[in-house]
Amino acid sequence: KDAINMPIGTIYTNISNLKTLPVQNDIMTGNKAFQLLKLNKTLEFIPFNPNDYIGIEIKTNSNIKEVKYKLDQKNENLKIQYSIYGNEWKTYKITNAKFIRLVNTSTTNQTAKIEQFDIVFE
Repeated sequence: KDAINMPIGTIYTNISNLKTLPVQNDIMTGNKAFQLLKLNKTLEFIPFNPNDYIGIEIKTNSNIKEVKYKLDQKNENLKIQYSIYGNEWKTYKITNAKFIRLVNTSTTNQTAKIEQFDIVFE
């Protein structure tokens, strides 16, 4: 595909020191190539207060195939959520979502390093 059809995304977060993180385009290769948007690995631990989130706002009309994410360690309190308009959030995949975030759903502070945060498109 040419660059015209590439998905476009921007950082979506309420954590002030992460608002400048770039969102990158990439291609996942295999039997078939899939376009993806991704956040780079974070080198430092991110402090997540309750309801803090980091994710990607998708600016183009794209169908989501899957979200691949990995943290430095398992954390049941940090969950992936999907939304079409950014106001109602679901924990199941919405293929036409415009917002995808990793959010602290607990009432306590959490910390994590993001090893992978990729949105793969059909």
